[in-house]
Amino acid sequence: MNTKRNLSVSKRKGRSANGGTIPEFACAFTVLVLFVFFPLLNLATLFSIYSAASTLNDLQVREASLIDYKESIRPQGSIKSDIPRVWQRTGLAVFASAVKKVETGLDYKVASVDKYGVVDCWVSVTTSFRLRPFLDVSWFPVAVPGLNAPFDIVITSRRLMEDPTKAPPIALLGGPL
Repeated sequence: MNTKRNLSVSKRKGRSANGGTIPEFACAFTVLVLFVFFPLLNLATLFSIYSAASTLNDLQVREASLIDYKESIRPQGSIKSDIPRVWQRTGLAVFASAVKKVETGLDYKVASVDKYGVVDCWVSVTTSFRLRPFLDVSWFPVAVPGLNAPFDIVITSRRLMEDPTKAPPIALLGGPL
């Protein structure tokens, strides 16, 4: 028995032409903006905030390698007070909202001693930050540092002292790095 099958596919009814997609678009757009766009914007600004923080550390270590160690270790000196204060008011650092004051630590180590007794010295500067994200996304369900919670950045860099006579006496220095 040879029966003919009906191979015609019934047509599905498409979306109505009277605006049925608008409510779906509104929901999808809201989810995209709230849970994708704003968090991604915060994550994108982390790179610029880190760049600004790295710039501050570079400025501090450069200055610390040029000036006398007595001036650099002072709490109200240029390394620990002046440079961070100016940094917070300029450039990308304006967008880096600090939760607490920028903390700076200095360390001096012997790099080498030549046959004439001249001591080359490393100066190491550690800069610590606790920053808020660029946008407040406090409605996000989970606290994620850098996204909707403060985050810490610690940057350490070192440089040789430009003038060995401005380094601390050898008795105050630690061993080689």
